[in-house]
Amino acid sequence: MSELEKLTNKTIQLLSERRQKTEQLEAAEKGACNEFLNFGKMKAGKTLKLMAELRVIDAALTAGEERRVDAIRRAAADEAGKLLAQAEVKRRELSALENKTGKLLADLSKLEGVAYTPAILEAQPKGDVFTGAYIPNSARLRNEISALESRARETDRHIPASGSVDVTVSTPDEFLSAVLQYRAEIPTLNEILSWHEDCEAQARKRQQTGFGNLERRYRLFWRNRKIDTENSSIFVLGMARMLNPDPVQYDIGSATFKVA
Repeated sequence: MSELEKLTNKTIQLLSERRQKTEQLEAAEKGACNEFLNFGKMKAGKTLKLMAELRVIDAALTAGEERRVDAIRRAAADEAGKLLAQAEVKRRELSALENKTGKLLADLSKLEGVAYTPAILEAQPKGDVFTGAYIPNSARLRNEISALESRARETDRHIPASGSVDVTVSTPDEFLSAVLQYRAEIPTLNEILSWHEDCEAQARKRQQTGFGNLERRYRLFWRNRKIDTENSSIFVLGMARMLNPDPVQYDIGSATFKVA
């Protein structure tokens, strides 16, 4: 399991714990309030403990967001290193090939009385088997080395701050997992969760249970770590079927939720 996957799983776990602690805090506050009103006794110990635990969870989630970016950087550097290692293997292969062709060119030079160099291979017409022209192995290897080194530079250059996730799942945690494992800087967890809650609030206006356990398609777009609310949406096929059971005329618009 990669470092990014481990951080994703830990984040999902912490979010679950935060939901549970939040519910417990609400119940504890209500209980303490009733205790005070009924008996005049102030019992805030459990409430204070839960508030402290929630602060720790929030701090851990914030630290996790920072570690996530570091993990992506390390993964990118590791991938770039592997690409450069592949390029080095091909460079050794090219060197061995040039040693062999160098000897053959030396023999050809003696026969022809002209100093031939590898430049005659570069002059070979480029093409493929369909055009009748062929790329020499040395030229092919140089192209492959150049492509690998270019990919390595691009991979290790920077982490994008924009991206998109298009995933069909049945729970918010599955959606969050897909976003968290996307190799880019993403909006903050609070922004993503707020966006999701705003979308589901609209769904509750049409169905009291909101999304429930219905499968839904998440389309989340972001630019510079900010959610593109105009293009981001959640489509719930089950709700479209409820609104219009005719599969030819599913009410797609009424089952697609966006933040205004």
